[in-house]
Amino acid sequence: MVLKRAFADPEGRRDGRKPETCATDALAQHFAAVSIQKNQPPQTTGSGQASTTPPPSAAANAYLDAVRRGDLPAIEQAIAGGVDVDTPFRYDRRALSFAADRGQADVVRLLLAKGAKVDLEDAYYHQTALGWASSPAQTRKPDHAQVVKLLLEKGAKGADRVVAAAIDADDLAMLQVPGYEAGDVVVIVAGAPPNTSGSTNLIRVHRLGHAD
Repeated sequence: MVLKRAFADPEGRRDGRKPETCATDALAQHFAAVSIQKNQPPQTTGSGQASTTPPPSAAANAYLDAVRRGDLPAIEQAIAGGVDVDTPFRYDRRALSFAADRGQADVVRLLLAKGAKVDLEDAYYHQTALGWASSPAQTRKPDHAQVVKLLLEKGAKGADRVVAAAIDADDLAMLQVPGYEAGDVVVIVAGAPPNTSGSTNLIRVHRLGHAD
C-alpha cells in the first residue's frame, strides 16, 4: 500500500502557491494489511503449544494488573522491585501494548521512561504497541492519539499504518499527529506497483473531515 497526500489549498495561503491541488508523496511504504488481523489463530510450536512464554511470576502479574488499572505508583514500585518493564505475558504481549490498547497515555509515558521497547510484537496478533494504539481493541478515545504521538516520538515504526487506521476510523485527532489536517486529501493505493505486468491497483481518495 502506498499513501499519497494532496494538499487542498483553495486560497493559496498555506504555502504561498497558486490555488491548485498539489499531490506529493507523504508515506511511500508498502505493507500487507492495514487492519489488525484479530481473528487469526495463535502461532503454535511443533508440540502444539500456543506460546512458549513461561508463566509470569506473581510480582509480574501484579505489575500487569497495575498497568491495566493505570496505577502509576504500583507500576513504579513493581519495576523498582525488579520486574522487567518488558516482561512477556501470554502470547508475548508486553505491558506497553496493554497500556497502548487502553489509551493510557500516562502509563505509556512512564513505561517508555523506564525503558520499554516500542517495536516488540506479540506472537498472536503480530502487533506492536503502535498497532494497538492506532487500532485498539478497547473503545477508541482521544487519548489514543496522544499514545500514538508518544510512541512515534520514541521512534516506533509504522506511521503508515497509523494513517490508514485513523482514516478507517475517521479519527482526525490521530491523523493530526503525523501532520494531517481537515481538508487534506489522502490517496491510498493498494496492490502491485503502477505500470507493472498484472498490476491490480485499488485507489481510494479520502478528504479528511468528510465522508467518503
